[in-house]
Amino acid sequence: GPRAAASAPAALACLSHNDARVRRVAVEALGGMGEGTTTSGVEVALLRMLQEDADPRVRHAAAEALGRLGPPGLAAAAGLLASGDAEPRGLAAVALAAGGARSAQYAEVLTVWMVTEDSPLRLAAAQALGAIGEAAAPISAAALAIRLREDADEHVREAAAVALGQLGKAAAGHLEAIVSALDDANPFVQQAAAAALERVSEADAL
Repeated sequence: GPRAAASAPAALACLSHNDARVRRVAVEALGGMGEGTTTSGVEVALLRMLQEDADPRVRHAAAEALGRLGPPGLAAAAGLLASGDAEPRGLAAVALAAGGARSAQYAEVLTVWMVTEDSPLRLAAAQALGAIGEAAAPISAAALAIRLREDADEHVREAAAVALGQLGKAAAGHLEAIVSALDDANPFVQQAAAAALERVSEADAL
């Protein structure tokens, strides 16, 4: 938490270590300081790690760490949503997912991705929208339901089902799509749809 901010200089120094495991631990420590950390340069350092580190696990950890820093970290990551490269955009979505409901202001961009982007970014968008939860619902529920019914990628369909479950009551208007997915050709989509149906039905009954 914020009390760990005193260790930030040591963690920042470890970001240049030769061992990727050390760099990843340092990145996770910086993210663990959470919202409210006042240590200068943390967001910039994590953004650099997200974009430049040679190890994909470190880049992913840096994205999650940015999301846990609250609005400053989320804003830094969101600057990559319009990147010309797919990987930074996907990692920006990872950061927004880590931010949860605090990322609600970016739900519209992620919802557009559900229509316009290739399957890896559609998958990242669905996962982020689910993590944002009800705060994303006014604009995202319908797009997720369409992806659940129509997407050619089974991983996107599964993520859309999970996300609809995470939207809870806000997805109650899309039960038909969830029920239809119980007969999906992929068993993982079926399982995700069954779990989503239970979550949405329970939330709608409250």
